[in-house]
Amino acid sequence: MMNMSTNPFTYGNPISNPIRFIGRRAEVEQVYTRLRNAEFESSSIVGERRTGKTSLLYFVAHPAIVSALGLDPDHYVFVYADLQMVDQRTTPTRFWARLLRRVARKIEDGELKAEFQQASVQEEIDNYTLDDLFDLTDGRDLHFILLLDEFENVTENTNFGTDFFYGLRALAIHHNLALITASKQELITLCHSDAVRASPFFNIFANINLPAFDDAEAR
Repeated sequence: MMNMSTNPFTYGNPISNPIRFIGRRAEVEQVYTRLRNAEFESSSIVGERRTGKTSLLYFVAHPAIVSALGLDPDHYVFVYADLQMVDQRTTPTRFWARLLRRVARKIEDGELKAEFQQASVQEEIDNYTLDDLFDLTDGRDLHFILLLDEFENVTENTNFGTDFFYGLRALAIHHNLALITASKQELITLCHSDAVRASPFFNIFANINLPAFDDAEAR
């Protein structure tokens, strides 16, 4: 009788079950060390295609991993966004509208959820609106971690100027908000202009590179 064993490998889709996640322990610890410190710091995951960047984002956001690595899932909320669909029709307002809807889905407080939903349908979502929203989440001791996959689609997009990046940096500095981006190269090399490249936005990140698996991990 033929032995019908299950193929343990996945190609093309990210790993969603943390039990099947292999390796990257040092990189995961780097991300969480920065989240656990007093400044609640951001990280930039860098790796070529098919090195497991999305799988890593899924892993660090899984409730079992969040608890195991010392954060309270009731107060630390991970919100994933795949930015592959960002194109030349995407404006900062459209970007934030989609992201605010995703944040709203994660919020259990009805009043706070309504504030985010209402903001997401405004004709213009500016930095003042965003600052007010995250003031509300700070007041409820909620910490948000935005997992921004394929973030180079934003940094290379001419619709996103220096005002956008200054605003996003201010949100991360002044609120309980951390960013974890994923890109194929360091973000500062993937900018559409020198003005964006010179933005202090990129200073808030620690680059975490994903090398090939070592021999033990591969086996």
